[in-house]
Amino acid sequence: MRDVLVFVPGLLGSELYDSQGKVWPGSSSAGVFGFDDEHFRRLLAPSLRVGGLVETVGGIVGVYRRWLRAFRALTYYNRQLFSDSSNPPSLYTVPADWRLALDSAADKLAPVIRKARSSGAKMFTSISLPTA
Repeated sequence: MRDVLVFVPGLLGSELYDSQGKVWPGSSSAGVFGFDDEHFRRLLAPSLRVGGLVETVGGIVGVYRRWLRAFRALTYYNRQLFSDSSNPPSLYTVPADWRLALDSAADKLAPVIRKARSSGAKMFTSISLPTA
């Protein structure tokens, strides 16, 4: 049995994509000046795909990158507690389309918990942090 950390990003914390590329988060200039009408229209499209966690915005502003590093750096008696590169993983992230109802996020979370449990997880810690 092992400990598992399941990280669920907060509102605005998951990347969103369409056929033209990344829609959310936008560029750092969009963060300062706002989205133009075309970009905002793309953000409202119902068919966006979920990418990973928003680790940085514009490659400059850290969002979840530091948290992921901190989770990976946690140790207990010199043993790394959480890793998303171990087999099986002990750190899972569950990005979801934050524009949708929470049951949509729950639909993504449930299989992650089942997978972790089937690999011997005993203790789950689920963390959701605001993005701001």
